[in-house]
Amino acid sequence: MEGDIAIAKAVSIRELGHDEVWLQDQICKNPSILGFGDLEVLDKERRQLHGGRLDILLKDPDNDAMYEVEVMLGETDETHIIRTIEYWNRERRRFPQRQHSAVLVAEHINRRFFEVIHLFSHSIPLIAIQASIIETAGAKSLLFTKILDAYDEPDDSANGSVYQECNEGYWRQESPGTLDTSKALLEAISPTFPTAELHYVNSYIAVLIDGQRYLKLETAGGNKSRLVFWFSKKVPPEVNELLAKTNLPYSTSKIDAKHNEQRLYIIADSKLIAGHSEIMAQLTQMTKLSWDK
Repeated sequence: MEGDIAIAKAVSIRELGHDEVWLQDQICKNPSILGFGDLEVLDKERRQLHGGRLDILLKDPDNDAMYEVEVMLGETDETHIIRTIEYWNRERRRFPQRQHSAVLVAEHINRRFFEVIHLFSHSIPLIAIQASIIETAGAKSLLFTKILDAYDEPDDSANGSVYQECNEGYWRQESPGTLDTSKALLEAISPTFPTAELHYVNSYIAVLIDGQRYLKLETAGGNKSRLVFWFSKKVPPEVNELLAKTNLPYSTSKIDAKHNEQRLYIIADSKLIAGHSEIMAQLTQMTKLSWDK
């Protein structure tokens, strides 16, 4: 009947006679299926200095961002989560000038391990992707679904969230580490932006310059904060060049076509901010300039 929609069902990848090597091959043949754009395959089964092999190492040719990918079938195993983070950390230390993301591709991520991954994602750029084979009317398709991305941030104005004004006392009680980091950031940029001030709401601390919000801080795990810079259109190459001179790990969001902007993220604490005060002032200057053009 015209207009009928076929009912699909999920099929076990292993029961179809495929293994993890097969799944790795599918990703390497067409890395874009992961949803990160047209990436290049740098290596497969990459031997690690202290043991083990990284399943796949991918690179974005536009900005040299790297993706450390681990693949597994069946139920999520905690050892794979730890291994993904270990390999990400080793490659990050090997190439400190580049942006790195840890990617776990798994067939099943149950609720328990989803919560574990989500907890790690507050301080680590961790992405979880579910791989599945879907059968519809006798035809089988391989499907990749991103279920968690630490740096995919919802639209503040459109997600239905209600933000309430609060004060310094609220943050001193709820997250003193984020408050201290925000004060360190304000001190770092005040020589360049004497009108900068902190603006407190219940979910983040914004930094206002002449009344405009260009960056904010959110609470992350491990007494860390996530520092968010808004750039008009996209993060300019000068920012990547500036951060390449430091050992600061950072990440960027996808370009938001609706709002014509892109966000840059740095996991920080007050000590990191104080040790990179000039860099923070320069990043803030670049952020503001992107909107002033």
